[in-house]
Amino acid sequence: MANFLELKDVSDLKELSAPDNLYLKPIAILNISVAIPAIVNKRNQKAISNWEVMERLKAMVSPREFTHIKVTKSTLDFIRFEGEVANKPVMEDVNSRLDGKHMKLSGFTEPFKIRCGTSKSNYPTKTEWNSFFRDAPDYDETKPGERPDTVHVSKLPCSFFKVGDNTRPSENVVLRIFQKFGEIRQIDIPVLDPYRPKIDPRVDARAHANPVLFDVFVQYKSYDGFMICMDALRDMKFAHKGEKSLSAPIEVKFDTSKHLSERELKKRYLLRRRILKEEDAMADEKKRRIEKEERRLEEEKLKEAERQKNKEERRRRREDARRQKRLERQREKEQKRVEQRVQLEERKLLLTQRRLEAVRLLTFLFDKMKTETEYNEIQDLEKEIESRRKAEQAKKDAEEEKRKAALEEAQKEKMQKLGKQEETLKEKLLRKKKERLQEKQQEEVKEKQIKHTVTIQRPMGRRSRTPEAQVVRRGVTPPRRKREKSPKNERRRSPSPYDPYYGKEAELKKKRVSRSPSPVRNFELAGNDRSRGRSTERKRSRTPERKKTEKKGRKKSKSKNVKKDRRRRKSSSSSSSSSSSSSSSSSSSSASDGSVTARKTRKPDKKRARREPEKKSRSSKRQPSREMKRDFSREKSPERGHDRKERRRDYDRRDRDRSRDRDYRDEKGSSRRR
Repeated sequence: MANFLELKDVSDLKELSAPDNLYLKPIAILNISVAIPAIVNKRNQKAISNWEVMERLKAMVSPREFTHIKVTKSTLDFIRFEGEVANKPVMEDVNSRLDGKHMKLSGFTEPFKIRCGTSKSNYPTKTEWNSFFRDAPDYDETKPGERPDTVHVSKLPCSFFKVGDNTRPSENVVLRIFQKFGEIRQIDIPVLDPYRPKIDPRVDARAHANPVLFDVFVQYKSYDGFMICMDALRDMKFAHKGEKSLSAPIEVKFDTSKHLSERELKKRYLLRRRILKEEDAMADEKKRRIEKEERRLEEEKLKEAERQKNKEERRRRREDARRQKRLERQREKEQKRVEQRVQLEERKLLLTQRRLEAVRLLTFLFDKMKTETEYNEIQDLEKEIESRRKAEQAKKDAEEEKRKAALEEAQKEKMQKLGKQEETLKEKLLRKKKERLQEKQQEEVKEKQIKHTVTIQRPMGRRSRTPEAQVVRRGVTPPRRKREKSPKNERRRSPSPYDPYYGKEAELKKKRVSRSPSPVRNFELAGNDRSRGRSTERKRSRTPERKKTEKKGRKKSKSKNVKKDRRRRKSSSSSSSSSSSSSSSSSSSSASDGSVTARKTRKPDKKRARREPEKKSRSSKRQPSREMKRDFSREKSPERGHDRKERRRDYDRRDRDRSRDRDYRDEKGSSRRR
């Protein structure tokens, strides 16, 4: 209920309908304009808060209060407010308090001037509707709805005009209220028409479904009723007394859309009728669909019942058939059992009869054997019986031989068939093998032809014209040719203790180090990578880089003591020349002897190996270790004792300064090699 305001002063209410607790309240609205000084815009000090200005205005009119106040326009030159007060006397008092006054805001030194006055009404006047209906070309003042007789009131609250718990307004209440101004010809409330959103597309369907405010078109029979209603609602708002006194602003204007003219009424009637027909047709269609669906479901139910019935009948028949078969099997078993008993009894009877016959025959024979003739007859009978038995035995043997011969013939035929099948399978396998060999030969021939036609890349981009040339893949570097050994190369590759491969020729041959574009990889594979296991031999080996760093270190030390070295060299020039020649010859002989003399270095001290890395030095170049300097000093000639002692002192002093970052340099060197 954002449009509703609670009333504190109800002294100026005008009764509209006492049974419905509806009243009219005059509107008291002020227009307040606060001018912004030009110097503020020029300086552009800070933004002006509309809320702060509003609060200052409320403080200036205290103890009076605004029922509500809002900003209507804000520019760089002024801010305009619209404020509503309780009634007309309060409006005059507030106007006198604000008009022509000045206010000061925090952060601004210049005052802000205030202008205040009553708000101009936008309510339509008599001249406006007279001129509108007089000048309109398509309006006929003789017809109702096309002349000044219809009042359009909008933004009426539904809760003021409802009856009971209904959320929509009551047409009888609206009719009873507006009849006080004159006799009404007809009235139209769009909210009460459920088909209005379909008839008029300007009507919002959501607002129409759950209305809070509604519009009403009231058409009076006479012009006097229209005039009285327009004058009574001028600059008024509706008020409702209940548990709380609430007020709601309304908009009143004369109808300019011919809403209640005969043409618009007929148009809406036809549209409503068409919609009703469509709805009836849709309802009929829906009903037909429902009936059709019901019939279909009923038919499906009948079909299902018939199916179940048939299924049950088939099941019953199957059970009957099974029961009948079971009874027949039992009957057959019982009959077989009876027949067996009968046969057994018959067999017993037959045996007893044979025994009797045998006894009778024996008695007869014994009686006959009493005489010789009888004995001869018995002998003849026995011979006949024996001959018959032999004939039967021969017959049985002949049948057995025939059966064995038939079995042997069948076995031979079977073996012949299996042999034929095996031969056919072997032929198939041989044929397939020949085909594969032929295919393989054809592929080899094709590959040879392709090899003869493939172009070959040479170092300068030329393609070989001869098929005998070796095929080289594009983008792959050809293997390096082995370098021919010559006395010149052998002389150049003399063994040196500072060579990383010194003393490891046999191991390298076994490992067969693969050639790569980078020598670092060969260096790592040879076991000289600093990131791998660190050995004392690797630390003591002098690489060409170390030689360079030693030379640079010597130059620096010499540059500091240039004068001392010159004096010493002048004094011992004759003696040093002979000692230098002997030392050089001894060093060359020791280098040529092999890796035995070069590798005899001291083992690293455990305390020095466990020493923690100290601070980094400023120079990034690798400096020689302390042990290397001492080895180097031992190689010097003993004849130059004084120079050697001085150099040893210098090297010891420099070694103390440079050995602090040795571990750091080792790590840095290993990372570079990676």
